[in-house]
Amino acid sequence: MNLALFDFDGTITTRDTFLEFIRFAVAPQRWLLGKAVLRPWILGYRLGLVSAPKIRPVISRVAFWGMREQELRRLGEEFAKEKLPTWIREETRLRIDSGRSLMGW
Repeated sequence: MNLALFDFDGTITTRDTFLEFIRFAVAPQRWLLGKAVLRPWILGYRLGLVSAPKIRPVISRVAFWGMREQELRRLGEEFAKEKLPTWIREETRLRIDSGRSLMGW
């Protein structure tokens, strides 16, 4: 079995794509409500008191609460086709296409 794992935090892409996906997938009303609900978490993150691995599941829960799995999957596929390719670093794309490790292994 071949397995490829990718980290889209700015290593493979030119930016952290987590919030880009949230902006893409979440309705504007939910976005505004989520920002209000998550204000203490966001402040903690900006102050360095809350790490990205801690805040991301909380943001995801608020953003996608009540969304059907197939809708979230569809949005993920659409994002991966339409948006993500524009942010992949060219040198990384070449290595991925060639099948070579990004870690030099």
